[in-house]
Parts: sequence; C-alpha cells; structure tokens
Amino acid sequence: MLVSLLVGFPLGLNLGILVGNIFCKNVYKRVPKAFLALCDESADSNTEIEFPPGESNVSFFKQRLLKDTSPALSEPDYERIRFMNTLLRQLWPHLSPALHKEIIVQSKAPVQEMVRKLPLLTNVRVDTMDLGTRPFRIDSVKSYSVGENVIMLEAPLFWGGDIMVRVVFEADVAGKTVDIPIQVSRVQFKALARITLYPLVEKLPCVGGVTMSLLEQPTVDMDFRVLDSPDLLSIPPMAIMRKIVLSLLAGKYLIYPNEISVPIMPNFGFPEPPKGILRIHIAYARDLKSSWLDEVDPFVEIEVRKGRNMRTKVVENARNPEWNETKEVVVDDFESQKLKVTVHDDDLITSSLVGGVQLELSSAPFIQNPNEMYRMLLPVYVPKEKGVYQTIKGSDMRSAHDAAYVEDKVKEEVAKKPQAKLLIPMLMRKRAAKKARKEALSALTDANPELDPNDSGSFASLAQGNAPESMPKDDKKTVGGQVCLDVTFIPFANNSHEEKSEKDLRPDSILKRTITFSKSPRCKGVLSVHVSKAMYLGDSKTTYVELVVTDPLRQPNPDISIMSPKEVNEQNPKYNYKADFVNISTQSTLTLTIYEVAGMENMLSAGLGLLRKREPRIVGFVIIPVGEVSEIGHQRGKYTLSGAQSGEVHLGLSWLELELDDI
Repeated sequence: MLVSLLVGFPLGLNLGILVGNIFCKNVYKRVPKAFLALCDESADSNTEIEFPPGESNVSFFKQRLLKDTSPALSEPDYERIRFMNTLLRQLWPHLSPALHKEIIVQSKAPVQEMVRKLPLLTNVRVDTMDLGTRPFRIDSVKSYSVGENVIMLEAPLFWGGDIMVRVVFEADVAGKTVDIPIQVSRVQFKALARITLYPLVEKLPCVGGVTMSLLEQPTVDMDFRVLDSPDLLSIPPMAIMRKIVLSLLAGKYLIYPNEISVPIMPNFGFPEPPKGILRIHIAYARDLKSSWLDEVDPFVEIEVRKGRNMRTKVVENARNPEWNETKEVVVDDFESQKLKVTVHDDDLITSSLVGGVQLELSSAPFIQNPNEMYRMLLPVYVPKEKGVYQTIKGSDMRSAHDAAYVEDKVKEEVAKKPQAKLLIPMLMRKRAAKKARKEALSALTDANPELDPNDSGSFASLAQGNAPESMPKDDKKTVGGQVCLDVTFIPFANNSHEEKSEKDLRPDSILKRTITFSKSPRCKGVLSVHVSKAMYLGDSKTTYVELVVTDPLRQPNPDISIMSPKEVNEQNPKYNYKADFVNISTQSTLTLTIYEVAGMENMLSAGLGLLRKREPRIVGFVIIPVGEVSEIGHQRGKYTLSGAQSGEVHLGLSWLELELDDI
C-alpha cells in the first residue's frame, strides 16, 4: 500500500499538470477585456481613447480590478507623478546600495529579538541581498496639509522586482551548528503607504527625517525556497500561512500607527536639549570712552544664541552708568556658544559700538559652579574686525571676579563720603577710593599668596581698568571701559550627563520629543518669537519691533522688553528677528509693537533749526496670550496690526516648558 502510494502520487500529479496545461492552452482561451486598456497609465495622454460612460451596474470583475489599479482612476484627490518614476529608474543603480544598508540597520533589532526568543537559533546572517534592476513604482500621490513643519503624503507603492535575498539561519542541534538557508526572490508587492517628512527645519537639506507606515494590509507574492527546495508558497497550505505571517509582521511593525523612521539629518534635525539658563544682572559700567563732542549714552547688549540678543535701557550722558537690570538667556551648548557682552552708544540716528567682549562658557567658573552668583568686572574693547571680539577664558574671569571685589570695596568707601560737587568733597572721595583699593588688593593678596598684584594680567591690573593677560598687546590700547556683571547658571532639572537608555535613542522617541505642553497655568518655560516681516505699512518708513512680555508672576518687574534692529525706509520691512523670553509663566501676555523712527526732517527743532531726538511713533501692535501658544506648542501665522489703518506682521511662536533645579 505504501509503495503504491509513493509511486502513484508523483505519476498522478505530473499527469494532472500535463492535462491542465494542454486544456488551458488549447481549449480554454480567455478573451481580453477591452476596458483593461483604459486602466493603463498610457491612457492618460492618449487623446484617441474616449472617457468611458458611467455604468449603473458595475461587474464584480471591474470592482475587483479597481483595488489592484491606481487610486487615481477612482479618487480625484490622487495625482499622477510619472516624472518621479522616471527619476527612480535613473537613481536606482545608486539608490539600491543605500537602501540595502538601511534595510540591514532597520532589521537588526527585530532579528536580534527573534534570535533571543527562539532557543535553538544562534545567529542570522545575510549571504546575498540583490535588489535587482527594476525599481519600485509610485503610481500617484495624495498630499495633506497638517502643519507648518510637516509634509504628509499618501502613495500606492508597486514593485514587481527581480530581487534576490538569501538569509542563513544558524541553529544549534545536538551541539552542532546547522545552517538553514532561506531564499526569497521575484517579489511582487503592492501597498498603500503614508510618508511623512518631519520636521522641516531652516537648515539644508531642510528635512529632518522620513517616517513611513502602511495604511492597509499589503499584497505580497514571492518565491520562497528552503534548503534549495522548489517554491514552497506555490503549495496552497503554504500560501495561507504566508498571509497569516504577513498579517502578524505587518501589523506589528508597519501598519499604522506603527512606523519606520529614517533620519536624514543628525538627531532628526532637532537641536540638542538646552543645558539651562544664564541669569545675568547688568550692574554698572565704568570709565566708558566718549567723543569730545558728545557724551556717551550707553546701553548693554548680551547674546548667547546667535541673533537673539537682549539689551538694557539707555542711560543718557553717563560715562559711569548704572542699569541694575536682570536678563535671562538660554544655553544650548557649552563648547560652541559664548556669552557676548557689548556696550553701545545710542546716537541720534543709530548706535555705535563702545566695546565688547565674549566669555568662553566651557571654562567659566559660573558654569562649573551652578546656582551660584559670580560677579565680574570685565573690560570691553573695540575689535579690529567687525564682530570679532576678544575671548576671555576661565583664568581671566577669576581675575575679573577679584577686580569686581576691589571695585565694590572702593564704591562702598566712596559712598560714605560727602557727595557734593565741590573741590574738598571730591578730593575726599578720591583719597578714600585710593585707600580702599589698596586695602582690598592687600586683603586679596593675603588670602591668595600665589597672586602677584604687580602682574600686568592679574586682578590688580583689571581693577585699574586694564585688559586681561590673554589679550594681544596691540589690542590693549583699544579698551573702551569696564562693565560689571553678576552671572548665575541655572541648569535644567532633566539635563543630566548620564548615559541615555536605549528607549530614549529610538527614532520614535526622538520624533515625539519636540515640545512639552503646559498643563498648569503656573508652568514656566521659554517663549521663542520669530518676527519674519511686516506688510502693508503704507509709505516707506524706518521701523523697529519692540517685544514685551508681561508676566504677573514676575514681581516687582513683570515686564521683559526686547527690541529688534531698525529697518530703514521699507514699506514691507523684513526683520527676520528672533528672541527668547526665558522663565515666564503661561499667564503672560506678549505685546508686539512696531515703531516708526522719525526722519531727519522731523528731528529739526522748529525754533532753533537744530537736530534733536524725537520719540518714535507707534505704527501698530498685536497682543497674544502666551497660554494659547503653550497649549499647541508652536504656531505660525499672520497677525493684523491693531491701531493701524492697514498692516500685518508675520510671526512664528514656540513654547518649551522648563523644569529648573532652582528658580
């Protein structure tokens, strides 16, 4: 019985295949359907093919056919992109190796998980991976408008490729390693994919990464061979198993909301989390240089993030001004960023530079000792090249710290003397200052025997108004005065230097780490404002923007004010100005005001014919509650100017919630 079964089964199987082949070739002949020509892509540009009339009763075959053809045939939202397929054919010889590498990277984690769960499996290796010469085809595309920094597309993907992949599974059987080769070839693939380009950034290539997921179960057919056997998927039970396995794998890794993310830029284009904030108290300046024609009207600007500077008020006619203003700025990276401090003279039309200096954050004592205030008396100087400032490092900052101590002792003793502007009181103050400086230097030298007060680069030299030792000798003559700062670094509570877990490094966690939305009205954070441009202001004007955040939780000074540079004689000024408001609550209100600066003809005094400063005129303003921005994280749009006959301003706003170690 067994022998007859073994002999008869192969003979009957071969005889059945032979008879079926003869029947299909000679007896049963399928008549080609005329409407199939209408489904081909070439019909789109063929004017001889008329549009088919509508049918009330569509046959089952036609309904089934639409599922396997382009969605552009049945859904008007899809658009043909034949040029893309032409590009793919040209790029495929170069794109294929890149896809090969990315497939290996993306499949590494699932393969390792499979090896860990199967006890007999010891290793999986790829012997051959040839993606062939025929690229996949994107038949049409449908786009969505979902946000300002996201591009979302839906596209049906077709691939009748000559791919060949050979994977070897190494199993441990009775203490011996057995290789089980599996070969996949002639893949036929159809799927509806959602492709998301996110985020869009202001740096080439402008796309941080690509995320892809499938919106429905894909259709897949292939040749599947184990141990160099015939195609196993041609056997009906194996074809059913293929659908079950494909459904499980696609549902776990590919079908939405599951997705595969591929970075285009490092960290998907997202900046690294900021380190913390610098709280800078700008106290006073000393011995600022001015011209013999006009006394200096100084103000101070500080900057850490490039282009996001903050400035103090203007003190008129003062070589030794006092501001006593506190500013807060965000620090992203200690190595690449520096704290830039510049002193300017507010002139009639514009401002001129008195001097500047920049502090190296990586070696700064206030960075190494967070949450501790560090006072410094810094020299400022006019650089030889515009925008290139002398960098002060950690050792010179310690000298500046000692110089501030000396100057405070001098001011303390001078304040005890009579302040009348007479000769004897002036001599008394000068004598008290000299004595106090000598005593303070002596006290510092006793406390730090290694310090030499006669050293030209020591704190004693800085206390006398000289430049630090690290400054080249040719530049020491350009020192324009000194400015006193109190700097405190406050790190973020979640900013640790520990190793990140594997979960935190996954692409999906990186994509979702954008902005933490506020849940409490007392939450604090950073409001970033990007003033792009203003439109329809009327006649050409010289304007600037003032940004004021009013925070009721900041007492006794609830207002934070930042002003942009001036745009001269522009009807549609392009400011392209960015500013950060740090450590503010969601109860705050942002007020943007555009001011017009008076021209030369409006600055002439009516009676004397002399130039004088005139107060700027308000063109229009916008009021935005910060709480609305914190609810959605970021927004960009056009805002109509109130108080103006016409005009609008283009803004981008974003909110980042803060959690500080100490506030």
